[in-house]
Amino acid sequence: MSSIFLSHNHEDKQFVRRLGNDLHVAGVRVWIDEAEILIGDSLVSKIEDAIDDMEYLGVVLSPNSVKSTWVTHEVRMALDDEISQQRVKVLPILLADCDLPGFLRNKLYADFRDESKYEASLHQMLRRLTESPGSSAAAGSQTDVPTVHPPASEDWLRGLVSGLAKGALVSVILTLGLFVALSNTFPEHPLSVHDVASLFLVICMGSSAGIWIFRSLRQRSLKTDREGAE
Repeated sequence: MSSIFLSHNHEDKQFVRRLGNDLHVAGVRVWIDEAEILIGDSLVSKIEDAIDDMEYLGVVLSPNSVKSTWVTHEVRMALDDEISQQRVKVLPILLADCDLPGFLRNKLYADFRDESKYEASLHQMLRRLTESPGSSAAAGSQTDVPTVHPPASEDWLRGLVSGLAKGALVSVILTLGLFVALSNTFPEHPLSVHDVASLFLVICMGSSAGIWIFRSLRQRSLKTDREGAE
């Protein structure tokens, strides 16, 4: 029988109870803190033992949980197991739109944002939870949980911001280098502040555009490869 530890924030407890009950009815062993931890138990040791004991850790993602230090700690523990054992351990469960943690963005996630699609998402989770143990190890980080990715608008905006930031850094370095070179080559014609600002702006725009285009092409290539693998 497969088993799963449901990592979550207490604000999402109602959803977690519902999901846990549905998984239990389907034959999955479910670990939820309120049902397993008794008065006097050590929270840390009890949770660490449970994460080690459960085959999977399902992290319920919402604006509440992504800000939780404790949820982050639980997920990182499970990811350490996933890396050391070379098998899928962490299953992202998206309950509400939120800024996904960087260490989970490369994973497919179960999408429970739409109540009308709850049963379909539950079925996709059960596919993962009821598969043979060997196939999980062979799959590595390629999960079958749901084939849903962050919205394209988020990828575009994230790529633009990243491109601008990296472009600005590259521009500062190039501008300083050109300023020194031109000052040494033409000492009789020193550059004014306006000249340096214009030079920086041109270099910044070109660098940012180049980095953003490269990042977009790379993401498109990775997306194509991932879709082909599915």
